[in-house]
Amino acid sequence: MDIITQTVRALGINATYLGYRYLIDAVEIVIEDEDTLLSVCSKLYPAVAERHHTTPDNVERNIRTAVNACWERGNHTILEQLFPYPIVAKPSSGELIDAIAEYCRRAGKQA
Repeated sequence: MDIITQTVRALGINATYLGYRYLIDAVEIVIEDEDTLLSVCSKLYPAVAERHHTTPDNVERNIRTAVNACWERGNHTILEQLFPYPIVAKPSSGELIDAIAEYCRRAGKQA
């Protein structure tokens, strides 16, 4: 299991959510090209949708559902470790994707 998958699972997001696979792919894309975070709706979601033969709206909705599950029932200790600042409100999809990508980049450099 790779670092992205381990991190997403540690957050309490499992494969029963459609957004699970979309989130992992979104993080992979952001690690490859960080500029996609500047245009989440117009670049990132369409790229993930293309990989899964679905619509960007579907990708956005399902990632948002996964983020909600993480926030409501997930591991807040791990979630707090991902962010360089205290989180007091549920992160947006883009914020969570960015935090996971940066965490995985750092973990990859340490390995």
